[in-house]
Amino acid sequence: IEFETGVEVAMSLSRVLLAAATAVIGATLPTTSIDGGNSHRTTGEARGLPDGVIDATTSPWNADPTGATDSTAALQAAFDAGSRTRATVYLPRGRYMVTETLNCTLSWPFMTSSGTDAGPPTPDYLFAAYVIVGAALGANDRNDAPRPSTIFVPPNTPGFTSASYPKSVLYFSHLGVSKQPGSSQPDININNNLQGVDVEIGAGNIGAVGVLHIGAQGSSLEDVTVWAGDASIGISGACGGGGSSANVKVVGGRYGLDLRATMPSPTITAATLINQSCSAIVYSGRGPLSVIGAKLEQHASPSAASPGLIAAGLTAKAFTGECVLPPGLGWSPDSTFSASLSIVDSSFDGGVSGGTTAAIVSNRSVYLRNVYSRGFGIIASVGGVDLASASAGAWDRVTEYAVSQAPPPFYYSKTEQTFNFSSPVYLHGEEAHAAGSPYLPTPLEHLGQLPTDLQSRHLWDERTFPTFRTVGAVDARLDCGAVGDGETDDHAALQACVNSHDVVVVPRGFYRLSATLVIGRPGGALVGVGRTSSVLMAAFKGMPPGPVIRVTGAGAVLHQIEYLTFWHIPDVYLLDWQSPSGFWRQSHGYRSCDLQAYKPQPSVGPSCSGFPHVDEAVDLNQPLSIISGGGKFYNFYIEDWHFQGPEYFHYLVNGSTTGLSFYHTNPDCPHGAGGVQVLRSNGVNIFGHKSEGNFVTLWIRESSNIVYTGFGGFAAPFAINDTYPAGYAQYTPSMLRVESSVNVSLANLWGDVRIGPETPSGFGGVGVDPRTWSFVVWQADTGPQAPNTHVLTPLVRPVLFKL
Repeated sequence: IEFETGVEVAMSLSRVLLAAATAVIGATLPTTSIDGGNSHRTTGEARGLPDGVIDATTSPWNADPTGATDSTAALQAAFDAGSRTRATVYLPRGRYMVTETLNCTLSWPFMTSSGTDAGPPTPDYLFAAYVIVGAALGANDRNDAPRPSTIFVPPNTPGFTSASYPKSVLYFSHLGVSKQPGSSQPDININNNLQGVDVEIGAGNIGAVGVLHIGAQGSSLEDVTVWAGDASIGISGACGGGGSSANVKVVGGRYGLDLRATMPSPTITAATLINQSCSAIVYSGRGPLSVIGAKLEQHASPSAASPGLIAAGLTAKAFTGECVLPPGLGWSPDSTFSASLSIVDSSFDGGVSGGTTAAIVSNRSVYLRNVYSRGFGIIASVGGVDLASASAGAWDRVTEYAVSQAPPPFYYSKTEQTFNFSSPVYLHGEEAHAAGSPYLPTPLEHLGQLPTDLQSRHLWDERTFPTFRTVGAVDARLDCGAVGDGETDDHAALQACVNSHDVVVVPRGFYRLSATLVIGRPGGALVGVGRTSSVLMAAFKGMPPGPVIRVTGAGAVLHQIEYLTFWHIPDVYLLDWQSPSGFWRQSHGYRSCDLQAYKPQPSVGPSCSGFPHVDEAVDLNQPLSIISGGGKFYNFYIEDWHFQGPEYFHYLVNGSTTGLSFYHTNPDCPHGAGGVQVLRSNGVNIFGHKSEGNFVTLWIRESSNIVYTGFGGFAAPFAINDTYPAGYAQYTPSMLRVESSVNVSLANLWGDVRIGPETPSGFGGVGVDPRTWSFVVWQADTGPQAPNTHVLTPLVRPVLFKL
């Protein structure tokens, strides 16, 4: 959660926040199963749904999966009911007609999306969420057709036909509580997820936007395709600051991803963008955009007004004719910290004929790593510096490339100061390329075909990935005897369940654990119904030291699970991930006072006053999560700042050598030794990173082959000449620290400016003048104040820093 407004979103909500049908939410959730079945002993699409999942086609909602009647009101009511009751809304196979915006807007105090009081809330804003899930892909479902669960807008639907007034089919937001009450506040738009649901826009709806979602911690779009046709935009906004998106696809439309408004340092993994008439991606959002495993195709002739396949940091005058950008939202592309790009393992395909349009046109920093381009005369044009194709019809491979433009001066209105930043390339600790001077260490390679795994190396297999819809999965309550009432010790029941079954579904509830739950079965999966619905909690007293969850089985999966420990039990931490592979997805770990997680929720808001046991935890020095294995982690975030001691980390990567990737990470507000330490590890990728606070946010120590694609957020480390608190190792303060490590690549090191007093509750630390602090301190030897410690000059924000 952020405390600064930064550059505010210029949103025009009058056309987007449209009146939706008033939800009737007080009804009891039905327990009927889909397809008329009556078995609740196993989950799966042809059987009963687990508790915490509501079927939008059942009473009282009755959405029509045949598409014959308008389901707008029914879906809106179901979505609102799910958000009020910590339930995921499930759309069975079918096509659902809508003729108005489906408005997934939260507010605090809790209201329905139509703006009426919904009555006393059950969860606080950390637990309330819109989670919408579609049917799983079956063996006979095609990749080039809409998914089994599709929301569609009929052709020429009133309200969606004006390009001058864009209107969203699905809209996710959270109304402000502290900055501008009643207006959209993206930094608290958290935990809202759309998964496995397509949006299809009929012809003539030229003002339609498939999905608008500017989300933060835990928010995402996953396994979503927008079939845009002649619509304005496929997906608008991007999740960052602890959120990200993966496996999104847009076919058609003028713009595929309109990312003028984002949360800090957004990450988009395995995006597929096909045949947009203007641009596949427009970016002027906050901090660097990490695009990982993307596939961009432009086989249809683009508009002559197209500024480029990817347009970053361009002002409005670059978008002309039929490619004039629609109004509505966005940060200024002239902002100092906007619009830098990091693109990894991606391809741009303009066809074999060879075109003249540039694949990338940017006025900001660009970093490319293992990128392939075909059919574009210019691969990247950055402020007039061109990387030209060297082949006609074949693929050019860019092994590595970095170039920047001098960013505009930054005026900080709160102190009426102007700061001048630079963005050079640093090699082996020395400035090697100033702005406008490109870094291309290896000439372009010419290839006949693409690698087949550019996307799959970064993604799950949607057809086989375990979820609560997986046929044959067992229900932890109905099949294994867990209770989930927040009081009963469920450890024995859950442990026996995960020992015996491949996929264990944890229904909505609060499950107490008196000992560590070990997921040791190879390929074993622990699956919840929603990251704020299925909650595993350490026992209040008596739990032995160790993690809440330990994952050891190769290929294991932790999906849609919340797991908690508490301040008064400092030796009980969250996660010990030893599996050499596997997936951590849409889950979340947190430490708090016991009150916050208890069911029923006794209060709105994270208040622990009056609970003296909290004071028993004086120094928390155990890292909250430890990862010694490998695998893929999506939206991995931890936010906490209480009672942290000089050896504490939000998470410690220790001895990982089997391949570990984070697809956006947010170790927020650390007050201990740091946010993340990567220790004695090899082959760790961090694709997008956001943090706040004064302590080092990433510490790379005695490690090798580390790739890092960008930083954003309001973190402000202590000044170079300052010291850490007593008892802390007295290294030179910095944002990132690299110690005795080799083959380290750090790209697009940005972040915002914050000068001023300590934030409320102290969570974000104090503001520090950027002229006094360093982004990177590096040293060949180990230990504080080691010989030959090097300090990056303040106000330097490298497009690439390599050791």
